[in-house]
Parts: sequence; structure tokens; C-alpha cells
Amino acid sequence: MLDKLLVQRLSVLAPHLYPLKAPKNYTQPAVIYNCLNVSPIDSLARGVPDCAYSIYQIDVYDESYLAAYELATRIRDNLVAWSDANVQAVTWTGTSQTIDDTTEVALFRSMSTFLVFANV
Repeated sequence: MLDKLLVQRLSVLAPHLYPLKAPKNYTQPAVIYNCLNVSPIDSLARGVPDCAYSIYQIDVYDESYLAAYELATRIRDNLVAWSDANVQAVTWTGTSQTIDDTTEVALFRSMSTFLVFANV
């Protein structure tokens, strides 16, 4: 459910949004999201917990360093402001910049991680 909500929220900023990896012929800037971990909130109640902490990595790829950086910043600001009935809080935990030169065209990559406290 959280992936669906994340896609709905980010698709306005990043229409070229893909889970785990982009297809071969993608449009830039490409945004790839990945859930790295889900840690349920322990409770004394039986059954599946209602909430969990999820760690997401969101990568932005573009031929332009500035375009990748600016989109990553807009995504960060958008997610940190996210609070609704399903998502209680989002914390930005860091960003690193690199270049991916394994493809024909070198792409700048902005990698950000987020801790999301939300309903599961």
C-alpha cells in the first residue's frame, strides 16, 4: 500500500518513475525507488502490526548534474512535508551524488534515503 501512495505522490514531480530499475528505453530524468527495509512496530497486541518504519531509496538519473540535483531536492522537500491518514512522518536520512558511466551516456545520479513511518 505504501508503494502505491508513494507513486501517487511522486508521479506529479517525476512522471518517469520506476520501481527497482528503469526499462531499457527510458526518458530522463528517470526516478527509481526501492524499499530497502520494513520494520514493523512491535506491540503487545496479537496479529500484524498497524504501523511500520520503512526505508526507501530514491535515485534520480539525468545527463545534467543540476537537473538531477534539483529534482532530488524537490522530491526530498515533498516527502518530508508528507503527513496524512496513512503516513505519519517522513525523515530524510541523507543524499549522495555520483556518476554512472556504465552506459553509453554518462548519467549523474542523486541517491536519497528516507525513513517513512506509516500504516502497513
